[in-house]
Amino acid sequence: MTASASLRKASARPATKKRNAADEFELLSCTLSDFTVKPIGPNAVVVTYIARYEGKSAGQVSKGKSVFGEVWIRQGHRWKDLYRQETYVK
Repeated sequence: MTASASLRKASARPATKKRNAADEFELLSCTLSDFTVKPIGPNAVVVTYIARYEGKSAGQVSKGKSVFGEVWIRQGHRWKDLYRQETYVK
């Protein structure tokens, strides 16, 4: 069997995917607040903010809150998100 025939045969198989809780989550609302932007160099900043969200999974509504910290760098005329940390708040 040639490589292209193997590829056609493999792609003809139906995709199977195990479903998990994240597949069933429906985001109902999200609010971002308390933004801070702190320069840490001529082309870099640290951004922090709070995210409050509400969602539904398996018929149950739940709320959550996370604090985010991000490092952004400027390359030319564009900003790129270099690193992101999310911390869940109980």
